Amino acid sequence: MKEKIRLKIPNEQELEYRRQLISDEETMSYNMGYGDNGGCTYIRTYEQVRLWYKNWSNNKDRFYSYIVRNSDNKFIGEVNIYKSNPWFEMGIVIESKYRGMGYSSYALKLLLYHAFENMNANAVHNSFEDTRTAAIKTHISAGFKEIKHQNGIIEFLITKEEYYMLNALKNKKYKAIFFDRDGTLTYFNPEKEKYRDELISSWSGKPFELPYEKMMNLFQLASEGRKPWYKNLSDEIEFFKRYYYHLLIGEGVTDDTAYKAEILFSELWCNNDRLLFDEAIEVLEYFYKNGYKIGVISDTSPSLEYTLKQLGIAHYFTSFTASSLVGAGKPSPIIFNAALKAQGVSADESIYVDDYKPEADGAREQGFTSFWLDRSGSSHDIWTISNLKQLIDLIEKNKYNEDIDTE
Repeated sequence: MKEKIRLKIPNEQELEYRRQLISDEETMSYNMGYGDNGGCTYIRTYEQVRLWYKNWSNNKDRFYSYIVRNSDNKFIGEVNIYKSNPWFEMGIVIESKYRGMGYSSYALKLLLYHAFENMNANAVHNSFEDTRTAAIKTHISAGFKEIKHQNGIIEFLITKEEYYMLNALKNKKYKAIFFDRDGTLTYFNPEKEKYRDELISSWSGKPFELPYEKMMNLFQLASEGRKPWYKNLSDEIEFFKRYYYHLLIGEGVTDDTAYKAEILFSELWCNNDRLLFDEAIEVLEYFYKNGYKIGVISDTSPSLEYTLKQLGIAHYFTSFTASSLVGAGKPSPIIFNAALKAQGVSADESIYVDDYKPEADGAREQGFTSFWLDRSGSSHDIWTISNLKQLIDLIEKNKYNEDIDTE
């Protein structure tokens, strides 16, 4: 779409265009059942249109304008928006002979800009028949979310917060995306945890639990005062063998303790102990095919790359930044800067996603476009997503969100 458009508030001498527009059957065919006598059109005199326009009265709660093609200053349609609690209702009509040329997408962007920038709208709502596939695509591309679909009518809504988040991404040229590992790309295999708990209980004769404080104490015992705890994969292997040994001692397992610790280690360390979230490969494939540098940033041990190889996804990544190897964990700037240096990009050119909010916030403070992954869906902050696939939606909408002209 090379040609662009603008919005223009008509004067009284230009209202004949609206009279012709709403009386045109081909243009108004989408309105069947709502027009005069159950049809689709509205037959009005010029004076009736003039009185309607006078009563409409553009103000902070109501806006009506023509859509004007810049190349020849032709009127090609109209837009309107008005306050109707709890949101603003909108409408766009493109004259039939100008449809299929992308004008509705531009008109929608212009209307949203006016609504949120000039009318201080809290949200913009629209509804129409679910057979209007082009309109559905246009609304989704602009950032609208489906909120209801019933009896053949689909409803869309975009909030001010969502609009400004998309605006913040406008014209960003991203080169890299970084993911946290645990809780973001992967989750711990519940079968392995069940196996561990049942096996240890069978040896100790009592229920086994591993709260965070207990785990951290075991880490300290396994470190034997070393700082850092491990510098390479070999160090890590010995560390976790000691970890399981101290764990069993703490549970009162004194018979063949070293042998049993070896069993736990071989079953639980990098042995199908992590699984991928369902959407992980689809998302990685999208960014990989679109030329992004992909990195992982994790508060973890040197086996970070090894674990991703086991899961069959290491080939997507060109950097593996583990806290144990850079000497700092998230949200320290040290680990984020190490990841950026490894990829040769700046924070402004990078996206980050983490399931732990303080770490996602920390990346944003360093200049990343950073999202908190809240899989519960309970948070509606503009920098929160509930599924990794929403990253794809955001990038695609960013492509759509070009510069606009206003008048």
